[in-house]
Amino acid sequence: MWQFIISATIVSLTAFIQTTNLVFINGLKPDLVLIVLAILAAIHKEWKIRTPLALIAIFILKFSPMINWMDVIFAATVFMAMSLVDYLPWKKLVNIIVSIMIGTIIINASAIISVVFIEELLLNLIISLIFFLVINNLYAKIIKTQKNRF
Repeated sequence: MWQFIISATIVSLTAFIQTTNLVFINGLKPDLVLIVLAILAAIHKEWKIRTPLALIAIFILKFSPMINWMDVIFAATVFMAMSLVDYLPWKKLVNIIVSIMIGTIIINASAIISVVFIEELLLNLIISLIFFLVINNLYAKIIKTQKNRF
């Protein structure tokens, strides 16, 4: 239960931060929610945990009275990236990187040829490596303390 609460807090904070102007790096805004959800998909194997986490992020990021195609594409991309983490044949970190790359390509499909897209893709990959190390260490400590509890 604690893992879900911590994951929901991380997803909520990431989604709220992404809605602000705090995360602009050289004029680019990385897809923090996509990165965090892909990493958490590698940690949480059950869809009954993954689905609420994705819905929390989608609700915070795309909160509006009308649903448009970009909202549907974003939601589908998030769920696709989370499922790719399971179904790709490589190690966990490689699966996360590939799913984030594919998710970034889908979300930014209209600007694939531009230099800005390549910069955003590299930025997403760098941030995903940093987040992976931090979140993986955080959950390793939580799991270790739960195992040593009794």
